[in-house]
Amino acid sequence: MMRPINSSPRRRWAVLCLCVASISATAQDVGLTQLVTTLAPTDTSVAFVLSELGQQEPLVSYHGQLKLLPASLQKLLTASAAIKVLGGDFRFTTSLLTDGRIEDQLLSGNLYLVFKGDPALTSIQLRTLLAKLKELGIRRIQGDLMLVGNTRRATKAPGWVWDDLGICYAAPVSSFIVDGNCVKAVMRPTGKPLPKDTMGIIPATVTLRSKAPFTVDSDAGYGNGAFCQLALVNKGPNHIDFTGCFPEKRPLNLAFAINDPAAFTGDWSREILDGLNIRLTGQVRLASLAPVDAHCLGEISSVPVYDLTAKLLLESDNLISDTLLLAMAEKHWGKDAGFNQGVTVLSQALEEMGIELSNHRLEDGSGLSRYNLLSAGVLNQLLVQIHADPQLRPLINALPKAGESGTLAHKAPYTQGTLKHRIIAKTGSMGGVDNLAGYFSVAGKDYSFVVLENGLTIEDNAPQKAWHGKILAAVIQQLESRALRDNTR
Repeated sequence: MMRPINSSPRRRWAVLCLCVASISATAQDVGLTQLVTTLAPTDTSVAFVLSELGQQEPLVSYHGQLKLLPASLQKLLTASAAIKVLGGDFRFTTSLLTDGRIEDQLLSGNLYLVFKGDPALTSIQLRTLLAKLKELGIRRIQGDLMLVGNTRRATKAPGWVWDDLGICYAAPVSSFIVDGNCVKAVMRPTGKPLPKDTMGIIPATVTLRSKAPFTVDSDAGYGNGAFCQLALVNKGPNHIDFTGCFPEKRPLNLAFAINDPAAFTGDWSREILDGLNIRLTGQVRLASLAPVDAHCLGEISSVPVYDLTAKLLLESDNLISDTLLLAMAEKHWGKDAGFNQGVTVLSQALEEMGIELSNHRLEDGSGLSRYNLLSAGVLNQLLVQIHADPQLRPLINALPKAGESGTLAHKAPYTQGTLKHRIIAKTGSMGGVDNLAGYFSVAGKDYSFVVLENGLTIEDNAPQKAWHGKILAAVIQQLESRALRDNTR
């Protein structure tokens, strides 16, 4: 029996009676519910819902209506809605157009690069597209390079934490995306280690792993002490100042989010043209539309939505999630639609699937926002729907598998014991949050589950203390014991 905080004994018995009444009314499994209640922590906010697929009511709904931060479990909603709204075969396109004429290796007129927010577009693909000019014999452009995309829409959703914004998992969401709007770097020590318990900084170098139009000014280094931390400050478009210290004396991989997607894309485009020996006589400028009479010189497409959703679930890719949300918004509300309209379209799509979200709160497609609030009950309804819907069921095969793939490949306690190879689920983790939602099978029966836990401290968030691992192992053990008893009768 869970003891509510600051409750009298009489109040605790009242709560227990209410729980029993609820179990009886909804035909929940009393034994499993008591197990969950016994194992539930008392110092964090938790919820657990378990269903046997094919049955109408959940076997367990422990705080199933409590609204908590979903973190990346939000991506389950986005992936499902994207398939319904955009279609599994939808692709992002990036196009090269001109309103000029080509004669004697000269393009007289403007060149238009039309970006639609392809989250997987790489600088290599951009070079391939611009190389079409060389194939057409163009050596000089007498005009401007116009980058066409949405230049007014917010690139961050409400509730994104400010000190995440310089890191790649919170890269800006824009029409203009190249290499995930992310730059990889490495920091390496250049001086001798300091004696133990000695204060000071060992000099270090920060170098980009590959060429990119991004500048890092760094005086960061390696030091001793509990307060040794790194920090970055934006100094200008795609230019940062990296300072502070890191306490471990080893090379440190870094991933910086750019801060100006249009400038980053423009600089990449100009560098690629220079590398192709194509001279641009005009400027790189921004536009919201290309002329209607412009003709296409080339186009590249992303992989289809089915493949994009598989990647976002397996790797928990925030940029893919939010670009899909904005693509849904644009389809229904036009090119200037943003996060608010995207959330509206997502909610409508899920309501058409029978999942009511009116009493919940959504702000983005990735789960990065600290304003998102979802219940375990709603998330479990979605899992049941995904399993039942042939159009959505491929999403199950895309989920990480315990001890094998994606975000569950190395996550404790899923790399050993009864949970390894058995759980297929989406993780949802951020500061103070550790969630899991997915599926498992016992004795030929398939189950869906959702485990939410909010309010964790750094110490609580140690892998060996994960509540979802403990409760899933205990529930599976009890289901296996029941199946064994049934088979021996």
